[in-house]
Amino acid sequence: MSELHYPWLELSILVPLLGAAWVYWLEDRELARKHTMAICSLALVFATAEWLDFRTLHSFEAHDHWDVFSFWFHSSPLVVDELSAPLLPLVALIHLVVILSTPRTKVGRISFSWMLFGEAVALAIFSCRGGWPLVVLTLAASIPPWVEIRRRGASPRVYAVHMLLFAVLLTSGFLLHRLFPGHSTVTLVAGALMAGAGLLRSGAVPLHCWMPDLFEKASFGTSILFCHSPDRGLPDYAAGLAAGAELGIAKHRHHFTCYGSVRRGHGIGTT
Repeated sequence: MSELHYPWLELSILVPLLGAAWVYWLEDRELARKHTMAICSLALVFATAEWLDFRTLHSFEAHDHWDVFSFWFHSSPLVVDELSAPLLPLVALIHLVVILSTPRTKVGRISFSWMLFGEAVALAIFSCRGGWPLVVLTLAASIPPWVEIRRRGASPRVYAVHMLLFAVLLTSGFLLHRLFPGHSTVTLVAGALMAGAGLLRSGAVPLHCWMPDLFEKASFGTSILFCHSPDRGLPDYAAGLAAGAELGIAKHRHHFTCYGSVRRGHGIGTT
């Protein structure tokens, strides 16, 4: 597998992740907004550099340079291909535009630290090879909206129940697939569970009750990023993506993601 010239993937993920911890301790909301814009801009620079670097390799896929995660996972979990490489700067750009379009009068209604955390998770999702790390990242992406709803004093019950059911379906389906590989009946049941998780997370009727509740109780910026950002396509096809590495089709995971992104559209907005 080809290798990027610099660790752009790790930098683009670590910058918003560390920035989230930094912004969390800033009490001045306007200062936090300015720092968040700077962090999102830096993440966009690294993500764009990754895309340009990848284009020079003339390869289908490539892993990060000096991949420190390979020491823990005994492989390279951060891999980009021809489809995911241009989507990384798009994810970073959408988060930056949401911050830029947030009026100063509404900076107190949005959690910049959790938005940066969500950006780091979204970038990691598009850079993840597959398997359990992808499942964990998909579940982690649902945390920021829940935190914001609680912080605003609203009840997150509707959202929490749906996301809990999504987590149960996704993890149980993937676990069944891992415990009983090659068993046709179990594979069908596991695929059905993960497909149900994808339909629930995508807000397909009649499993869409959590979506209007989220837009009503969370800020518009957080809601639009969670429901219509490019990583939105991942949960839509959670079955194929989560099991992709085990089925030998991991390199095609972003075909599902791209289709989901195009089908949903990319939304941006203010709080």
